Amino acid sequence: MTHTYELLVISKPEEREDTEKKLTDLIKIHLSEKGLTKKEDLGKKVLAYPINRLNEGHYLLFTLTTESDKIQSFTQKLRSFEAIVRHLLVRRK
Repeated sequence: MTHTYELLVISKPEEREDTEKKLTDLIKIHLSEKGLTKKEDLGKKVLAYPINRLNEGHYLLFTLTTESDKIQSFTQKLRSFEAIVRHLLVRRK
């Protein structure tokens, strides 16, 4: 069954462009070309608390449409990115 998901990624500020390109490629490879419906750059923001000695991060928001069984393998791939400080993936209604 196809669902719509939102993926919020906080990346290291100095690696923003590289991370954005790699994430877009990862989405296209694992979730198909049609999987990425929207990509939004929310900019650099100060974090509420330090994470891995970082005080700010670059926020990227992706809207994805894909099969629910592909999401688990996709999130495992997300964890392998060193430039990603945190990510949150939620299913929209």
